[in-house]
Amino acid sequence: MDVIKNNNIKITIRHISLSFVFIILSFSLHAQQAGEIGIHAGGSYYLGEINWGKPFYSPRLNVGAFYKQHINSRVLIKYGALYTHLQGDDEDSRFRYQRLRDARFEPTLFEAAAQVEFHFLLYELGKTKDNFYTPYVDLGLGGCYARESSNHVFTVIIPMAVGIKMNLTRRIVVGAEWAFRKTYSDMLDNLTGEDLDLYEQAKVPLSNTNDVKQHGFMTNDDWYSYAAVTLSYIFSIGSECHAYY
Repeated sequence: MDVIKNNNIKITIRHISLSFVFIILSFSLHAQQAGEIGIHAGGSYYLGEINWGKPFYSPRLNVGAFYKQHINSRVLIKYGALYTHLQGDDEDSRFRYQRLRDARFEPTLFEAAAQVEFHFLLYELGKTKDNFYTPYVDLGLGGCYARESSNHVFTVIIPMAVGIKMNLTRRIVVGAEWAFRKTYSDMLDNLTGEDLDLYEQAKVPLSNTNDVKQHGFMTNDDWYSYAAVTLSYIFSIGSECHAYY
């Protein structure tokens, strides 16, 4: 069953990857000659066995950079990279069983991703009066590498975000976004599900520390999230793009 499950996950990831690459290539063929390059900074947090769902739990600084290729006033392609830390500690929990488990982790995380950004309003680069701001959502595909002293994880991620941005001047864009990363790993926090059947199959001897003890949730992959402010510079590539200027 585990083999079938892993194969299904691999097939799903492959289909998602191929579909997204096809979308990116299709958009790229119709890309306008206009774009922007920028940076962002904010706070990151993790969601998993230690933190089930508390927003901005134990936030850590994140910094990143991105390039956006504009297709039209509604759609663009974004390529980005991110550097941050994640943190979790069972001592922070109000649940006694988590404090008894006494797990903690703090990896360094690197991310690279490509996303398609959709604007809710007509948005034109360079404008400061009409069509100069918009809320947006984005969705894409990427990978992240989490490095800790005793554990190194590389996994495919599904990046998604909501945000808002505006042209501060003819060349400068400012914004804010809240991003979420669904990973295909349950080991960012070094915790995954365990039960007595697994111990028996692996011939792991039971002891006072692992007898009838579940470390985590085997079927729930880890997530991470961040909120950030963005700052970017508008430029044109080649000839001037009259759709925007």
